Amino acid sequence: MLTKRGIQLLLPFIFVLPIIVCGQTAVRGKKQLTIDEQIRILYRKDPRISDFPAGRFNNIMEEIKSVFAEGKISNELPKSGDSNRLKASSLKFMLKSFQQMLSHPDLEEVTGKRLRWFIKIGKALNTYSAIVDKMEYAYMGGNAELYKSAATEFSQNNGPLKELLKRPEKIPASQLEAIKVKNIQRRKMEIQKQIRLLDQKRRAQR
Repeated sequence: MLTKRGIQLLLPFIFVLPIIVCGQTAVRGKKQLTIDEQIRILYRKDPRISDFPAGRFNNIMEEIKSVFAEGKISNELPKSGDSNRLKASSLKFMLKSFQQMLSHPDLEEVTGKRLRWFIKIGKALNTYSAIVDKMEYAYMGGNAELYKSAATEFSQNNGPLKELLKRPEKIPASQLEAIKVKNIQRRKMEIQKQIRLLDQKRRAQR
């Protein structure tokens, strides 16, 4: 059962993880960064370091394991304002966060696990979507029996996911190094492209 504190810790972990994109508004407090400031930030950016946040990854994977794989949810209908019971909206948030994580190009480099393994986990998690929708419908309608039935189905749906999590597909060291070299080159090119575009924008404004 996820506590209010657990949900609060998870909320900042949604995976909207773009590298600095040219033309995107950057804000320092209420002051918009100038083009020169954006360029300086890009010059300081080290392409050897991924912006994939391993800590966020670990938190999301822990929640997936404890909530989905272990089925640790209450089958009692949550009451309004009851912070000690996991609601369907929180489950949807976890599913969305994982799917967003899959889109990050540095996932394999940072985790050392095969993308195909994460995709398999994603497919296993997709089987929960209809169940979570049923839980939300029951919650919104105050239907305790329907909620109990859906929550029980949720807890019994964990077989494939549980097995996948037991068998992570690790990337051999030699292949992992090749992936890292390729990603560094990609990040370097992305930074250079962003600097060129910003410089062009700066010249156009003169």
